[in-house]
Amino acid sequence: MKKILLATSILAATTGYAAAEVSLTGDARMGVVFDGEDVQFSERARVRFNLSGQTDTGLEFGAAFRAHEANDSQTGGFASDVEDRESTVWISGAFGQLEMGDVASAAEEAIGDLDGVGFSGLNDYSDIPYINGDGSTAIEQGPGALYSYTMSGFEFHLSMTDGNLGYGSDEDSDERTTAYAVAVAYQGDNYKVGLGYLDNGEYDENDGNYGGSQVILSGETDVAGFAVKAYYASFDGVLDELDGYGSDVDPELDHTIGLGVSYTFGATTVRGFARRDDLDNEVNGDDKLDTFGIGAIYDLGGGATINGGVVNTDRYTDEDGDGETLADIGIKLAF
Repeated sequence: MKKILLATSILAATTGYAAAEVSLTGDARMGVVFDGEDVQFSERARVRFNLSGQTDTGLEFGAAFRAHEANDSQTGGFASDVEDRESTVWISGAFGQLEMGDVASAAEEAIGDLDGVGFSGLNDYSDIPYINGDGSTAIEQGPGALYSYTMSGFEFHLSMTDGNLGYGSDEDSDERTTAYAVAVAYQGDNYKVGLGYLDNGEYDENDGNYGGSQVILSGETDVAGFAVKAYYASFDGVLDELDGYGSDVDPELDHTIGLGVSYTFGATTVRGFARRDDLDNEVNGDDKLDTFGIGAIYDLGGGATINGGVVNTDRYTDEDGDGETLADIGIKLAF
């Protein structure tokens, strides 16, 4: 359900202006999570502000930002951790769409991710590892710009960062390399294919924080209730900063491959994914790290779903070198 705040009172007094609208949407979740060692409670609530309008000539524009839990809600106040990095502003027309702020890379915009499992995401191991954009595994790269154009099923996307860690015009610029990405995709009746290239420059040009390049190819289809998606990504000069990997040297990521499958019957959706990361480590040699996940969703109607999932991954290992198993179950709410 959406709560609509109308700015059309302006229209009542002035003709010739296109309608402007501010809408509120939100989501919340609560449940229990097994983090590999203990069972814990988990909850989150967020509100998203969506602003949109149109000029007299038909140019569409808008913005969006997100607010997390209200810190002062018990006393009637409202405080949140909203920052510039969580907002986007866009304009669109016959030329396509231009968006700035917390934007996805061109590759992620064209390809997306595998479907996740669990109500909390379980560390989002189903996400495809893009090296720049808001899905990046790299250290903060600052705000970005994304241009998109679609025509007759074809998509073209181009994105870049400004080479500055800070957000806002008052931030001092630094000498880091501008990261960029370009991607194309084609959407058929029940399938989609995508191809993307991402480049972060060299590590020594970015204070050792990020660098390298990536090529990614994907394909997906949806037939008779089954949805299947697969991708292959190849990397050059990209370090994979793993937690608990057991080495002081970050391994170099050579390639990763992933597959996601889901099936919907009635109010129930069953999902599963598999991912393998092939690493080249100076200490341990070549390693193949596997991650598997399975989960289910039951739609209660009205925006409420029960979600649960289990993930096992080699991307985090304990002192004995064993992988990690995560699990959760809870309810997700959409407003």
